[in-house]
Amino acid sequence: MKSTLFILLCWLSFGLAAQNAKLNKANQYFRELNFQSAIPLYEQILKKGVKPQALFNLSHAYRRIGDTKKAEYWYAQSILHPECTPDMYINLAQALLSNNKPIDARRQIEKFLSLQPADVRAKNLLKSCEDTVRQELANAGALYQVKGVDEINTPNDDFGAAFYRRGLVFCTEKDTGGPVLRRSGWTGRPFVDMFFSTVRLVDEDKMEFKFSRAESFASELRTKWHDGPVCFSADQTTMYVSRNNLDGRKVRYSSNGLVNVKIVSSKKAGDGWATPQNVSFANPNFSVMHPALTPDGFKMFFTSDMSGGFGGYDLYVSYNENGSWSAPVNLGPGINTEGDEIFPYVSKEGLLYFASDGHTGMGGYDVYYSRAVRGIWNPVTNLGAPLNSNKDDFGFVMDSTRKYGFISSNRDGGKGLTDIYLFKKISVDAEILVFDKVTGEGLDSVAVTCDCYPKKTFRTNVDGKLYLELPANKTCNFVFNSPSGEKEVAISTPNYAIGSQIFEQVPIQIGEGLTFAVEGVAMNKDNNQPISIATITLLNSCNNNSQTYVTDGEGKFNFKLEPNCCYVARGQASKFFTATTSFCTKGLYRSDTLETKILLPPLLTIGGKNTFNDTTTFYGVKNIYHVYGKANIEQASSTDLQTLLTLLQNNPTLAIEIRSHTDSRGGNEFNFNLSTQRAKAIVDFLIANGIAETRLAYKGLGESELLNNCDDNANCTDAQHGENRRTEFRAIKN
Repeated sequence: MKSTLFILLCWLSFGLAAQNAKLNKANQYFRELNFQSAIPLYEQILKKGVKPQALFNLSHAYRRIGDTKKAEYWYAQSILHPECTPDMYINLAQALLSNNKPIDARRQIEKFLSLQPADVRAKNLLKSCEDTVRQELANAGALYQVKGVDEINTPNDDFGAAFYRRGLVFCTEKDTGGPVLRRSGWTGRPFVDMFFSTVRLVDEDKMEFKFSRAESFASELRTKWHDGPVCFSADQTTMYVSRNNLDGRKVRYSSNGLVNVKIVSSKKAGDGWATPQNVSFANPNFSVMHPALTPDGFKMFFTSDMSGGFGGYDLYVSYNENGSWSAPVNLGPGINTEGDEIFPYVSKEGLLYFASDGHTGMGGYDVYYSRAVRGIWNPVTNLGAPLNSNKDDFGFVMDSTRKYGFISSNRDGGKGLTDIYLFKKISVDAEILVFDKVTGEGLDSVAVTCDCYPKKTFRTNVDGKLYLELPANKTCNFVFNSPSGEKEVAISTPNYAIGSQIFEQVPIQIGEGLTFAVEGVAMNKDNNQPISIATITLLNSCNNNSQTYVTDGEGKFNFKLEPNCCYVARGQASKFFTATTSFCTKGLYRSDTLETKILLPPLLTIGGKNTFNDTTTFYGVKNIYHVYGKANIEQASSTDLQTLLTLLQNNPTLAIEIRSHTDSRGGNEFNFNLSTQRAKAIVDFLIANGIAETRLAYKGLGESELLNNCDDNANCTDAQHGENRRTEFRAIKN
């Protein structure tokens, strides 16, 4: 079902040059995403003998069209070949999970992790293979009921429901008439179009609905290619549509010959819709799709494979700035993985729902949710069965009453390939605040168990809050594990309506008369020598108060601290960069004196050797290493980039040059372009996080500066080549 999930990228070709060999023709079809033509050619080739490219591409093709059984078979053949790449193990594991074979999937994930030990997605998927995790997700059925909407589902793909007036706008693969039946080379089925069905509530107590026959929606916006899915502004006068990249009727190709997907907006005009306009961040060289607006219209969340992401497709947010959309901001590693994150949706309470194949789940794409607290996303929560299955589940939307909604899935037992399902909520929402009885501050990371969620432990967030869905008409018994012992609280839901909210406060006495302090030393980061007369500023997150201290001759400083608070200590000294360190008394239940160091880097010699190429670090920032052939930022590098970002934020006059390199494999021009894309991906990350473009220079150097002897004539391992796939940094202005 990958074709459905990504609305189908296209390669629009009007005739192929004659090919002398069947493999060349199959490869051409594969590059054009014409999998329906490529697959039979590859299978014919493989009947006569193993050709690695045919074997690998056939595996990928079946994965891309969502045939998990054939993808499993061919990936199992691929990993036996000596030229197989690490990604084939993880692709095989994902197919096995979708085919309900977690034991076999575990073996493939462990093999992949032996080759790519830093891959966060693989670690998440390894948890997906555990019996306890699978049972927990499978037994979550006390919260929702799910039923297919047979009145609108067809034998093909139906997906991506959006609420509009008194009905639903959704996507379907249906022939809309015309003299020529147009079909997608990816699926072999009609292109995606938008349809509408009126929805009538016939029984409010049972939440039963009637759906009218589906009719074409906004036909004046229809193109010959893919149109949809959509979302609407709160007043339903503006529609945002995912569609193939066209200017009028003219196709816009990317630099590699693809027709990507973009988001366009259209205003309601009488009974129809006005000519659509591109959103400002649309670009023919990458896809932006699956728009989702916050109820206030201030933010648009969407899916994209633009450079600088963590995986294949990431989630981004753009802000409405006086009617124009801002530059997109990646949601970061709390949401995005090395896999794909797609189909976002934001509830009126601020919960972000999305689908992912890179978090711990049941198989295929599962739906998750998270909430941002102080700009940081809470750990994602899998909605579990029956909303999720071992197949692809995505396109979650919920009505404003939070009593029902819709989800799309290609699970077994449906009417078509992908169907739209109605879900009914049979739960209430609970917001629980655990706080210090003395200070009133929320308590972070308090362990909480609940008999309505057996064998699972929750933890409060940084504000001391816990958000849960509780079964209707039931009493759930909670145990809060505090320093003063266990505290038991019962929360009953019989008197609450479906979809309503319960607010529960749990005061905990964490101890009286606690005293805290911090003792530290400011030091030269290069030689660990103490720095005297350094100014140390201590910032208290509880009340935003600040204190200052000037270090003595030994570089020492000290402060008194309050209980249950977090602090940032900032060090400043002449001829040094500013540096910070942080610490907390939260979670400390005995009086204590903390110890810390602030390591201040000396100002750099501009362009000097000490700032470049003589070490793998640039004042605590490791060089960023890349996966072969890829420009995106790997999750393993995100901490190092955060360190660089912090250095730039602490020192607003510092300007740097970013230099990216490739290994020797591939042509010179390809490697130069790839290294330039790698450097720009890091620049884009820094700009998106508030660093001025004028402070950043970047350069791609291709394979011109190898660190070892792995040139075109050498026989090197991937690890040896990997030493050359790097991005380095140097200062160009203090």
